[in-house]
Amino acid sequence: MEKNRSKTDKRLKNLKTDAGPGRPKGQRNYATLYRLAMEKIAEAEGMSFDDFEIKFVQQAIRKGFNGDTRLYTDTLDRIHGKAQQKTDITSDGKPMQTNGVVFMDFSKPDQGKPEFIDPNNAKS
Repeated sequence: MEKNRSKTDKRLKNLKTDAGPGRPKGQRNYATLYRLAMEKIAEAEGMSFDDFEIKFVQQAIRKGFNGDTRLYTDTLDRIHGKAQQKTDITSDGKPMQTNGVVFMDFSKPDQGKPEFIDPNNAKS
C-alpha cells in the first residue's frame, strides 16, 4: 500500500497546473455577468437597465411575500455580499471562560518569564 501511495505522490507532484487562489484572470464575476444579462434583457424589452432592474427587484419581493425568497436573497447576496452575521458566544448572557495563551520565542536563549495574555482582555 505504501508503494502505491509514493507513486501517486510523485504523479501529483509532477502535475502542472495554472490553478491558484481566486478566479482565473479575465473571468468575469457574478455581478458583471448579472449586469450584462440584465442589460440585454432590458434592451430586448425596450426598457432602460435601471427601470428593468427595479421591475426585477419588485418581482423578487412579490415572490418573497409569497414565501419564495431564494431569488431575492441569492441575487442580493451575490451582488452586494451577505449581511454581516455575528456569532454570540455566551453562556446565559455571560462570556464563556477561555484558556490563556503563553507565547515564548525559543530562538532566544534568555527569554525570561513567559508573557501571559488573558484572552478575555487581549488587546487587538
